[in-house]
Amino acid sequence: MNRTITKLLFAGIAALLAIVSIVFVPPAIADEPSHGATTELTAEVPSHHAVHLSIAPHATVVIDGKPYTGETNVFVARLATQEYRVKTDDGYTVAAFTYDGETVSLDDRGVFTAPAINRDGITLAVAVRKRAGGSTNVSSQQPVNTGATVTPVIGFGLALLAIGLYCAVVRSKHN
Repeated sequence: MNRTITKLLFAGIAALLAIVSIVFVPPAIADEPSHGATTELTAEVPSHHAVHLSIAPHATVVIDGKPYTGETNVFVARLATQEYRVKTDDGYTVAAFTYDGETVSLDDRGVFTAPAINRDGITLAVAVRKRAGGSTNVSSQQPVNTGATVTPVIGFGLALLAIGLYCAVVRSKHN
């Protein structure tokens, strides 16, 4: 029994070390350049950036005259502002509108003008609800909690931990 606990403990520590080594990668150490040597760095700056759209059923986001629904990516010109117009089906209203993780308001025309974009990885999300009669002021709506996401690194670490624990249990049964 004690051997099994010891093996499980070592497997857990090994998995934890694997996670730490993935998350905390040490920076590369460069030697000092020799006298008279130069270093040249080249970087490509993209002309467009991807924005992920997560649009609930019964809603449409219109960008530059083109309607989008569901889950999709659009490409926005780098360092340009972008207008996103939100339309809902009859009987529905916007419950929450987030851009880059922040709850933002739509103007009275149902438009949000995003600031100049300079990176990928921005998500625009629209949640809707059934209208309860009468008009609804979109800007006064409370955000809808859609739940948390697990980052791939944490997921990978948890998988390593599970594999390590499984191996320890299997080995303990064979000893």
